[in-house]
Amino acid sequence: LESVIPVASSDDKPFVVGCAEGVGVIFVSTGAGLFTIKLDSGLVKKVAESGVYFSVLPYMSFYTPDRGRFPSLAEITDV
Repeated sequence: LESVIPVASSDDKPFVVGCAEGVGVIFVSTGAGLFTIKLDSGLVKKVAESGVYFSVLPYMSFYTPDRGRFPSLAEITDV
């Protein structure tokens, strides 16, 4: 990892702090920032500035249940 991810100083070590299953991405934290690494291509991208990251839980999608049961705002407003 040290050859792929930038580090802030020589005693700065990269730490894997999360993953996104199904898309093949890991999150790595160093003193230089938070980075993603795509496991299939090795592509590295900085996603956040330096900070203390212990665990990263990526937000993948959301689900709004029962939307079809309620009328839309346009249906209930008199314009």
